[in-house]
Order: sequence, then C-alpha cells, then structure tokens
Amino acid sequence: MTDLSAHTCGIRYDGAPPEGCPDPGAHRNYAIVPRPGPAGELVRKGALAADRMSRDPDVAVACDVLARLADFGAMAGVAEIARARLRQVQDLGHSADRDDIEHTDGWLMHEAVRLIQNAGRRVAEGISGAEDIEEACREAGALLAAEADRLFRMLTPETVTIVITPEAGS
Repeated sequence: MTDLSAHTCGIRYDGAPPEGCPDPGAHRNYAIVPRPGPAGELVRKGALAADRMSRDPDVAVACDVLARLADFGAMAGVAEIARARLRQVQDLGHSADRDDIEHTDGWLMHEAVRLIQNAGRRVAEGISGAEDIEEACREAGALLAAEADRLFRMLTPETVTIVITPEAGS
C-alpha cells in the first residue's frame, strides 16, 4: 500500500488524481488515514487486517474461523490463547526458530500438560480457584498452539521457488 503522507498533492482517496498531481500513479494504491480515537483505530486495524488477508491465505482462513466462532459466542478462550501466544513471542522471545531448535522433544506439549495438572491440583486442594485454571488454560493453549505450529513446519515441505532469468545477450 502506498503511503501518500509525503505525496505533494496531499489528497488521499481512491480515484482520479487531481489536476497537476506530480505522481498520478500513486493514486492507484491509496492510504486510508483514519481520524484519531477509538473509531479511527478500528478502521486502521481493519485496513491492516484486510491487507494481510489479501496477501496470506492462512490469515484469511484464520479470520474466517474466528468470525464463525464469534457467531457461536465461542471467542473469548481463543482470543485469550492468541494473546498469550503473542506475549510469548513478543515479550519472551519464543520464536518459531527457537521452538524448532530447542523444543524438538515435545517439551511444549509436556509443559502445557504440566500447567493444567498443577492448576487442577491447586484447585482440588483448595489453594486456588477459577482464575488459576483460566490462566493455566490460556498459557497451555498458547504452548499447544506453538507445538502445533512447530509440527506443521516440520511436516510441511518447504516451497521451492524457481527463478527463470534471461540468458545473457538475449
């Protein structure tokens, strides 16, 4: 998407470029600049999501599944697991590369099981309540998602890109 913030004609819309625009081609791909505030933030996030879905089929499928879950009122747990996984990646540095190198022995899955068992034991002993179970489910779900991603990468052959270049002199 072209960012027209530095575009000299200053008009940001999809349509014919105004007369005298020094770069008429820039109007083919335009930037949506939302107003400040909560509604503008929603527009910005929606535009980013739409752009990402158009480029990545996995994101499009995930968004479709999430929308269907929302229709059934079954989104809260999925959203919490996604937030926990994002925290693991962004804040704790648990990247796909790290998972592929350091956790090939099933550690992610075993750690998820351990979290759930410990939370269940604490509740049974009267030490903690539903909040602990919810937190354990959220973190375990994120670990299981990481393990599923790792296994998917391991079981899915890499895409091969063939680049054909013209021969010299042709």
